[in-house]
Amino acid sequence: MENNLNKIISVGDISKMFGMIIQGDDKWKTLIENSVSKTRIQLEYVIMIGSTLSGKSTYCKENLPNHERISLEQLHSKRNLELNLIEEHLKSGKNLVVDDTNLTRKIRKTHIDLAKRYQCKS
Repeated sequence: MENNLNKIISVGDISKMFGMIIQGDDKWKTLIENSVSKTRIQLEYVIMIGSTLSGKSTYCKENLPNHERISLEQLHSKRNLELNLIEEHLKSGKNLVVDDTNLTRKIRKTHIDLAKRYQCKS
């Protein structure tokens, strides 16, 4: 029985490709650069919505441990500071969760517009 992997690519082919890359073969260099430029990690911008003491913070801590948690309460209700901090995190490539009531359409729209500007997952 013939090994199907040999039909796809062999170890020799891989060695040749790496050799070409190391030697600066433009064909492979261009191929890799094009692949990398099309591969972009999309940030996650999670907006929690709910009344006070409804469990938003607990949910964030238990289910989104790898996201930077931004809480308006911790920022002493300074909305501009919150938005600046969110933007800093997005610029530095960090996933985040906005842990606040976010009860009005106006503030939700502000967050959604910011998420769109940074092409975050929707």
